[in-house]
Amino acid sequence: MVVVNQDELIADIQQTIEKAFDRYNANRHPKYVTPKAAMETLGVRISKLQQLRNNDEIRYSMTSSRGIMYQYDSLIEYLDRNLVE
Repeated sequence: MVVVNQDELIADIQQTIEKAFDRYNANRHPKYVTPKAAMETLGVRISKLQQLRNNDEIRYSMTSSRGIMYQYDSLIEYLDRNLVE
């Protein structure tokens, strides 16, 4: 016969769920990122970021309140298109 402490079992389950959520959230990213985050993601300077934007190689949104925001997925797509195998 196995004796299980219900409180310990609940605590273990809760800890497992919290770890799963932490791993899930660590892999998430915002839909749009700032120019600084875009430069860090691509490893480029602001002039190259502007060139990519002007050549329609990455997608962005321009708002009056936030300025230019870059679509994160388009940054990753750009990197994938330029992947050297």
